[in-house]
Amino acid sequence: MKAKNKLLLLALYTAVLLGFASMDSLAVPISSFASGNWNAGGTWVGGVVPSNLDDVTIVNGHTVVVNLDLTNANTQRSVQSLTIQTGATLRPDAGVRNIEIDNDLTVAGTGLLNIITLQQVD
Repeated sequence: MKAKNKLLLLALYTAVLLGFASMDSLAVPISSFASGNWNAGGTWVGGVVPSNLDDVTIVNGHTVVVNLDLTNANTQRSVQSLTIQTGATLRPDAGVRNIEIDNDLTVAGTGLLNIITLQQVD
């Protein structure tokens, strides 16, 4: 392999590694648009259901129902961070639901997080 090709391959490899190292910087803010199920587009501003790259905010006055497991094992459905504003609610449906939050969980003021157990995973 020519030296020029090796250098190009090394530069590409380095760029890919740096890209993976800064995945948290790619987090996209997404907020609730209305009350509804987590996996319904109409619940979210822009009609896009949050993914594992998103910083999610449940807005005042909205109740979002977690109706599926939100974990990386479930098709990248974890989130980077989750904020529940004052007057907002996040609750599970009738089933037991797992929520994986990669960074911060914030429940502000009178915000409500209805849970049975909360476990921190490293």
